Amino acid sequence: MNQLSSPGTRHWRRSATVMGRLLPAVTIAVAVAGTAAASGAAHARNSTPGSAAVAAAPGSARSLAAARTASSTCIAGNGLQPPNPGSSASLKGVAVVSSSRAFAVGSYISGGEKTLAEHWNGSSWTVVPSPSPGIVFNDPHSVLNGVAATSSRNAWAAGSYTDQTGQFQALILHWNGTTWKQQASAPIPFAESTQLFGVTVASTSNAWAVGSTIHNRIGVRAVIEHWNGTTWKLMRTPKLAGAGAELLGVTAVSSRNVWAVGHYWHSGGISHTLIEHWNGTAWRHVTSPNPGGLAHDNLLRGVTALSGRNAWAVGDYDAGEKAGATVSKTIILRWNGTAWKRITSPNPGWGSVTIPADILTGATAISPSNVWAVGSRNDENALEQTLVEHWNGSAWKSVRSPSPQRSSFLFGVDSTTASNIWAVGNTSAIDGPSLPLAVHCG
Repeated sequence: MNQLSSPGTRHWRRSATVMGRLLPAVTIAVAVAGTAAASGAAHARNSTPGSAAVAAAPGSARSLAAARTASSTCIAGNGLQPPNPGSSASLKGVAVVSSSRAFAVGSYISGGEKTLAEHWNGSSWTVVPSPSPGIVFNDPHSVLNGVAATSSRNAWAAGSYTDQTGQFQALILHWNGTTWKQQASAPIPFAESTQLFGVTVASTSNAWAVGSTIHNRIGVRAVIEHWNGTTWKLMRTPKLAGAGAELLGVTAVSSRNVWAVGHYWHSGGISHTLIEHWNGTAWRHVTSPNPGGLAHDNLLRGVTALSGRNAWAVGDYDAGEKAGATVSKTIILRWNGTAWKRITSPNPGWGSVTIPADILTGATAISPSNVWAVGSRNDENALEQTLVEHWNGSAWKSVRSPSPQRSSFLFGVDSTTASNIWAVGNTSAIDGPSLPLAVHCG
């Protein structure tokens, strides 16, 4: 498969999805051409790299500040964009350690699909070698869907690769401060195909990775793996009678407080929101709202948390059809220590747009009054633009964000402070290659 894979794609169930979510046919064509990329920043219709960013040293602190003053809260100016090491590339996840250290991961095309790891050093993004073990004849596949870090010497990335039979297998890489090295993932009995979509790390001896696997006896099931400082172990997940499930995002507040989100479905194939919680002893299923109703798909793609009483989950739900295509709206849920409740969220694509589609794929929380979510929306021509939304303590608002080329997506977002927020994805011209995209907010 000589194209960029969308993170969370359920290859055994649907083609052309983003985080398990079926997208309009236009996305399929764009992705195959290497022109579409998912991103999680705000709208870029009215935001382009400012001239001040060009005048300042590329990627410098001065250029960041100048570009922000000249344009908007989120910028993607000259000197900020990650290199493209192949014919096309996309970034799927980001982990921010400090103003001078961030990790971004994804994949690029060059004789097949290969893992992509890029590092921010405070002034520019640089490609760093990473293992790509996938082998399928002359068309290998290896992709990284998520990354998490506690320091510049301890980062984990998770994704998948194809084995010699063409099946997907879990891929886990570790950064030790010098190199990215592949680590053995947990064996899964009777598994035919396994993919990891999210990863979180609490310490050098505590990390979690989530995804899904095809079990040759019971179908598609959610997967949770745990790093104990020595090895990755398969964890028991809650049983959902007669249901298939996959987990797309995970976050750890502490060793006894971890959240994972995704979706599950029964024989009818309609997806419902799925939230699971680790209490230090076992994983439990926690009830969550389905804003689209049980007759329509509802999916959660990202999760972030500040404490045992403050967590957020984001995603989207099917809102019917328009112009013959399925349209979607954003989902934002908040955990208050007792229950998950839906919070009203903007859907800026729902104006005069012919085929509206607002999707949130990632979130990051800085404080109770400063939370960010990213994804994509359709513009008036049914082309994807970056979407960024911000919680100010009382309401969610859309934030202007750049879409450098005609089609732009954001997949992942992370932060350390209110002035140091990175979102990543890709951007492309209609008939051009997909290019890595990094957006800085603050």
